[in-house]
Amino acid sequence: MAAFAHSAPCWADVQLSDLEAGKRFYGGLFGWTFRAGDGMPFADALSDGRLVAALAAKKDGRMPTAWGVYFSTDDIRATVASIREHGGQIITDPVRAGRAGIVAEAADPGGAVFGLWQPEERAGFEKQNDPGSFCWTEVYTRQPDRVDPFYEKVFGFHGTDLDEAGHEVSDDTEALVDFRMWSPEGVEPGPDTAVGGRSVITDAFPAEMPSYFLIYFAVADCDAAAELAVQLGGRVAQPPIGPFEVLGRLGAGGMGLVYLARSASGRRVAIKTVRTELAEDQLFRVRFTREVEAARAVSGFYTAAVVDADPRAAVPWLATAYVPAPSLEEIVNECGPMPTQAVRWLAAGIAEALQSIHGAGLVHRDLKPSNVLVVEDGPRVIDFGIASGVSNTRLTMTNVAVGTPAYMSPEQARDSRSVTGASDIFSLGSTLVFAATGHAPFHGANPVETVFMLLREGPDLEGLPDDLRPLIESCMQMDATQRPSPADLQAQLAPHLFASGGDDSGTASAWLPSRATAMIEARRGGRPAP
Repeated sequence: MAAFAHSAPCWADVQLSDLEAGKRFYGGLFGWTFRAGDGMPFADALSDGRLVAALAAKKDGRMPTAWGVYFSTDDIRATVASIREHGGQIITDPVRAGRAGIVAEAADPGGAVFGLWQPEERAGFEKQNDPGSFCWTEVYTRQPDRVDPFYEKVFGFHGTDLDEAGHEVSDDTEALVDFRMWSPEGVEPGPDTAVGGRSVITDAFPAEMPSYFLIYFAVADCDAAAELAVQLGGRVAQPPIGPFEVLGRLGAGGMGLVYLARSASGRRVAIKTVRTELAEDQLFRVRFTREVEAARAVSGFYTAAVVDADPRAAVPWLATAYVPAPSLEEIVNECGPMPTQAVRWLAAGIAEALQSIHGAGLVHRDLKPSNVLVVEDGPRVIDFGIASGVSNTRLTMTNVAVGTPAYMSPEQARDSRSVTGASDIFSLGSTLVFAATGHAPFHGANPVETVFMLLREGPDLEGLPDDLRPLIESCMQMDATQRPSPADLQAQLAPHLFASGGDDSGTASAWLPSRATAMIEARRGGRPAP
């Protein structure tokens, strides 16, 4: 009997209105064979002769058809008591399931239903993480603030947050989803030890959608399996994007949707897709193809690398590496303005990132605090490689801004189709103003007022330390030709970074305040920030 750690997913089953039809479908899809359930209206599913799941006939035809997951427990009655204590419900009290063990059915505070299994002669899956078997589960909920502590207290899970996957797509982002992976007690939390996850049901979904657990089965070829499922009478609810399995929607911005996804090897990526009207614009496709090839060449240390893309797909997409870190915007909002030396380190890292981006022939066009992630060894600039492909397409003719008014350059505000790398330098200066003061340099009551302030009134530098004024004012020259290059900025900053004789290791403790360091560590490890 295979042993499962306490709290590990150990079994999956589904109730069907037509058991025989279900056997034909899943047998055809996964190659399962079936074994009768000792005269009971269910069938054990086997892959290569090993137990992988069960199919059962519905007792009540009004019940939805949905897969359910069971978690292993060493003491089912103690777990039931803990579920009640921490806001969950017990749907079915513990009952003996033949010689297999004792099972129960419960619901978390958000209403998602799951099972418990205290094993005896059987423990659950005899095969998993191989084609045709269980590989992952995640709960979708509208109440993460109640659900997260529930699973932490009942099962001892430790979370690793993947919210935004390092990407905040734009100021008009809607339905931004945060994703949490759960690791059991006794192991270091993270992607390599995670046994399940939690996603948020946002307002983008129908109001009647209940909380639920989503079950994943491994396949050798996701595209082929999806096609076969349709041939067998099923339908594809969320197709893969290229070679990546979509784990959830992260957000929506002016240019398209962003998804959290993972590769066949388990690597997590953020995938940005583009809007339908852009995909139909041939000029956009030509430019986007060129920009993607350039973005692949960006290999700077302070950027999030492009790992794959398909500009010729029906819906073009771009995948970048996931960076488990808070954004500069989050850190400043939580911890307050950064000290002068931290701003200098930040400026040097972003300048080096821009040097890599510009060296590949790209202009970022939307550099801002939410597009700068902060890691222990410096910033990471994200979200480059699409915005420039959008310029000179009809997107700019349909009142969809390319860039963010509070941080964009004056020439970009006048005509976003003709900016150069100098525009990114202006945005760098604006971003540093936010880092040093906690407010944007341009902040009207609405985008129109913000642009008016940008073009007519000049930046708000209140609270900016005098030591930083020469650096930032040089970046924010109204005349683009008077701004320094990324290399100029690095040369200007170097004497200030290394002259003190202090710690120049590049770790967070060397250049960030302690609260910001704690926030970074918490985000990486999935723990709440102190």
